[in-house]
Amino acid sequence: MPQQSDALAFADPRAVIADALAALLPAEPIGVGAFAEQHRAILNPGGYSGAFTFEPVPYLRGPHDALIDRRFDTVALVGPGQSAKTTTAENWLLHTVCVKPAKMLWFMQDDKAVEAYVKDVIDPMINGHDMLRSRLGLRPVDDSLHYKRFRGMSVELLSATKGNLISKKGARIIADEIDAWKAELGNPLDLLDVRRQAQGTDTTIFALSHPDRAGGQAEKDWNAGIMAIYRDSTRCRWWWPCDECREWSSPCPGAERFMELVFDRQGELDAVAASARLLCPCCGALLDDAARIRMNRAGKWAGRGQLVRRDGTIEGDLIAHQVAGYWVVGVMSEFTKDGLGGLARARVAAERLFEAESDATTLKEVICKRWGFPFDPPKPPGALDPEVLAARAEDYDLKVVPEGVRFLTAACDVQKGKFVIQVEGWGRDLERWIVDRFDVVKSRRLDADGDPLPLDPAGFSEDWCVLEEHLLSLVYPLADGSGRFMKIRTAAADSGGEDGVTSNAYAAWRLFRRLRMGARFTLMKGTGAPSAPRVAMSYPDSKRKDHHAGARGEIPVFFVSSLLMGDALANDLQRPAPGPRYIHFSRELPPAFFEEYCAEQRDKNGWSRKGATRNESWDLSKYNHALAILLKGERIDWSRPPPWAAPWDENSEVFLPEMDKDPTTAANAVRERQSLSDILA
Repeated sequence: MPQQSDALAFADPRAVIADALAALLPAEPIGVGAFAEQHRAILNPGGYSGAFTFEPVPYLRGPHDALIDRRFDTVALVGPGQSAKTTTAENWLLHTVCVKPAKMLWFMQDDKAVEAYVKDVIDPMINGHDMLRSRLGLRPVDDSLHYKRFRGMSVELLSATKGNLISKKGARIIADEIDAWKAELGNPLDLLDVRRQAQGTDTTIFALSHPDRAGGQAEKDWNAGIMAIYRDSTRCRWWWPCDECREWSSPCPGAERFMELVFDRQGELDAVAASARLLCPCCGALLDDAARIRMNRAGKWAGRGQLVRRDGTIEGDLIAHQVAGYWVVGVMSEFTKDGLGGLARARVAAERLFEAESDATTLKEVICKRWGFPFDPPKPPGALDPEVLAARAEDYDLKVVPEGVRFLTAACDVQKGKFVIQVEGWGRDLERWIVDRFDVVKSRRLDADGDPLPLDPAGFSEDWCVLEEHLLSLVYPLADGSGRFMKIRTAAADSGGEDGVTSNAYAAWRLFRRLRMGARFTLMKGTGAPSAPRVAMSYPDSKRKDHHAGARGEIPVFFVSSLLMGDALANDLQRPAPGPRYIHFSRELPPAFFEEYCAEQRDKNGWSRKGATRNESWDLSKYNHALAILLKGERIDWSRPPPWAAPWDENSEVFLPEMDKDPTTAANAVRERQSLSDILA
């Protein structure tokens, strides 16, 4: 009998049985991210092509894992363009088809978006993966623009219309770029939840988008689009370790320790881009793109109920919620064109366009789609509102140290005929309270009748001696009623002003040094130089022709950037809720105090005073902030603070009067001072 050819050979029955049994086995127990790392190929002509890896996008692990985490039935991913948001949805499609088949609906904003995406991404992805192509149906109806039938499931790619949203059902639903959906559709989750009701518990909605339909304040402005879903979620933010001090902070706004992108807004756009750096809120280091990438790859997610300690450990448990929310911002993406400099350049260019044409369209595009931030419409320069500030004042007493304050600073502004002094209390993460504000108008010089003569800081160097009592020796009772007082940790006086002020300020510095009070006394001066750092020390030299201050180069003066410190103060004044960097006001403060905070306006050249409006509150808060920076308050580990910033029972600046030799005079001065309303009237 002739030998049978290989073409007519019988199939191996063992292989047939093995294949049949394999089809009955449960799905491979592997997550979306792990499966993508093993099997996904990125096909991106002109860009990265190769095996999928989390190395450049470590922040995507969280959303990948959440998609099959049964604790959540919805996953929200907020982020800018070029951050690989949609790659997560593609990997979920791959996992669903190959590991855990279930009907999938993928909604986009309109038919044009669907057509472009299917042709440019979905079809090449199917053709580039054997495991997808081999599972795709063979009939023409199994592979159309809007419909793909795979083994055991189907995927429909649809525009987000009312008809599509109410007529389709599926266990896996992708809501892509929901902030671009028509506003009349309302809350997408309300419609999509209905589409999955018959699918049992094994169902997930994945919503992703730029934050185009929200403003900057969570409780007030996150009422539509992706930020409304994120608001009612686990609210995970990305945290990373500073490349310099290794302490942890977050590039996401609103975090307890926010690492901000800072840059010089002046000059050519190339110079703006070159100046862009991340500012560590813990040590003040300025970090470049290389450091950003290293920090990003070491990052981790933390959500509501969790706190990232300075050593990187996470305290607390994630508050239970059906929605897992993740927020990616532009500085987290390694695909951002030109890195930090590109973000700074784009923003400043858009801001300048807005200033020229009063059209915020381009600026909104940059903020939402490149920075990944919700957009607040620009306000007029210096648009702080004194009535808004006054309306948030609280019921606490002035001249008393409120609960939460760990140390005190005091700043002195020099005016014609008076010193204006403002005392501020600082708590955890530089939350602060206005503790006192008063004028000193009388000198120690006496007239013929023995009454104090008016103060003249420019004319008489001896008039600065009053600062020993009214600045350096200030003490304030604690609000707990224990009878204890807190001392001023450090104080500063402005060394600029009318002729004579600078030389007299230097004389006062020498005097306080001889009295061994120099460690608590600092001279400051504002500088409008656009490239100046926040706070920088200099030793003025009397030999320079433009200086006649009588200094010999031995007196340190700290120059405070009007631009950077003004921007920081404006941001702090607009913080919506108590917490890091929030400023508390007492109801005892008069209206004029709040008007002084709003006396300066911001334009492309920096901050400047509006006319002759008084601005002492503004300047004194900047100086107090500068003192907190010099004390390295931004770097305090609040679980192990220095003695002068410890809780009251251990605080080195807190004392009982009978335990101290010299608190009486200063304590009485606090009580006998004229009222703030009289001073500012």
